[in-house]
Amino acid sequence: MSKNLLFILLFLLRALGAPAVAQVHVTLPDTAVGADTDLIVPIIVDTLDPYNVISLDFTLVYDSNLLTANDTLLANALVKQFMLMQTNLSKADTVSFAGFGIFPITGGDTLIKILFHSTSNSGLCPLTFASIRFNEGDPTAIISDGIVRVNLAPIPVELSSFQCETRGHKIYLNWTTLSEKNNYGFSVQRAICQNLISEPDINSWKKISFVPGHGTTADRHDYEFRDDAENFSNCFLYYRLKQIDVDGSFKFSPIRQIHLLPRRFSLAQNFPNPFNSATKVKFTTPFSGTASVHVYNVRGQKIFTLIDRKTMPAGSHEFSIDMNSYPAGVYFYEINFVGERNFHQTNKMIYLK
Repeated sequence: MSKNLLFILLFLLRALGAPAVAQVHVTLPDTAVGADTDLIVPIIVDTLDPYNVISLDFTLVYDSNLLTANDTLLANALVKQFMLMQTNLSKADTVSFAGFGIFPITGGDTLIKILFHSTSNSGLCPLTFASIRFNEGDPTAIISDGIVRVNLAPIPVELSSFQCETRGHKIYLNWTTLSEKNNYGFSVQRAICQNLISEPDINSWKKISFVPGHGTTADRHDYEFRDDAENFSNCFLYYRLKQIDVDGSFKFSPIRQIHLLPRRFSLAQNFPNPFNSATKVKFTTPFSGTASVHVYNVRGQKIFTLIDRKTMPAGSHEFSIDMNSYPAGVYFYEINFVGERNFHQTNKMIYLK
């Protein structure tokens, strides 16, 4: 039977007294699926009575990074008696279905089932009706979208905050849980880096303490750990929590970073030394201020100024000395720093050609 004849039948059914505008409710229930497993998701219609439905089509969209749609199942569904059915799974993130029949479908039941397969270890995948129509729009569908929770096991600990701050020579780590389930405790981990990076590599993390948890509880709990940072200076400290369940499973908290400024002034020996043509010098300051760097020969004569009253923030700084236009010999570089506290130092360097 042609599609045109179906529409003629639809027109005759409407002319015999079917409501001009009707509504049905279609829902897509929330559900869950494990990693690398199949899942059947039903699309359910509350009721089609007293409406006569002889044609329908819909398009469902989803996140193809989490799920793939493999098939549609019609067994025990309302549309099992349709004579003309078409399913389209050619696009990676959509399911399209269209059906036409001679005899109208009525009542409420599963409209169709979609077979999905999970392709990710975890995530939330919204299932959304992009369109749905009955009898080319009449009755009108009221739709409710669903969500697939991919491999979402119960979260053992609901961590609501995790903060770090420096007070004197101590670094305070504070975190709060709103609820806990089988929480064995927290392994406090630290990584030390000389430069600011996005995230330390896996071998940089070291366990520095363990804080017991509260098992299973629906109450809020506040935790604190104090790390002694007296021996750290001019570096970046990174912290994270490894929350461990009683069965050994674990997860990591977000990473927090603390920048420790130098505790004292220092002027490093130039490197390389002796050198040919150019060499580099580092200095650190715990305060901001202005710096001047001069180079002298062995007779104490200033031969050039490298930095002249340049504003420097607290931290570590590096500058290069180029001696290419000067004769080989022994030279001296001197720094004068003016700030909250003043600093002055002179070091010797050897230039070889």
